[in-house]
Amino acid sequence: MIDKLPKAAIFDWDNTLVNSLPLVCDAINATLSYFGLKADMTVKKVQAQSQHSAKDLFPRIFGSNSEQAQKFYYEKYEELSRNKIIPLPGALALLKLFADQKIYMAIVSNKRGSKLREEVETLGFTHYFKEVVGSTDCAYDKPSPLCVDRALQQFVADVDRKSVWFIGDTMADYLSAIDSECVPILVADVDGVPVSCAKFDGCQALEDFCTKLVVQNKK
Repeated sequence: MIDKLPKAAIFDWDNTLVNSLPLVCDAINATLSYFGLKADMTVKKVQAQSQHSAKDLFPRIFGSNSEQAQKFYYEKYEELSRNKIIPLPGALALLKLFADQKIYMAIVSNKRGSKLREEVETLGFTHYFKEVVGSTDCAYDKPSPLCVDRALQQFVADVDRKSVWFIGDTMADYLSAIDSECVPILVADVDGVPVSCAKFDGCQALEDFCTKLVVQNKK
């Protein structure tokens, strides 16, 4: 049972804090079509595959065309997403609440690091996060514990990981939390995770819950 706020919070990005999954889906379908493959990706399929970074996933789909496909995909995503990435309901309020409570915050995502940081900066969110870790920033991508270690490198070295939340929307986020001994907090319904895992219907529900914790702990 969660009865207090964390000392640190690591966030996923896509479909956790921002609405980018439909744009990712459209960019992948455009890439599949361009390379003569069936463009049958759906948002649900993208969410299921989002535990893998493009550098890990594309070789399985595009084979020897993987590098060219990644280049085409990122260009198409850039075209489709320009000025269309917006925070999901409750995301900004949750970040502000955690900032007010002096909670250390970071991002770990399987989106390419340079693009991830660009989107974070475009939304004016950079000041909330001590670390923004994306694909290729570590030797291995999420769910490798290396990404969490990198995200927490500016925090207390011997922090109890049970006071660190990993907030996300996929199995990769859950596994990242478990493998790095953090507390998994899901903001979407994810198949296959234990019923004991804390789940919320989006950031707004999580922000409401955390606000209540703040009030309760002041009594």
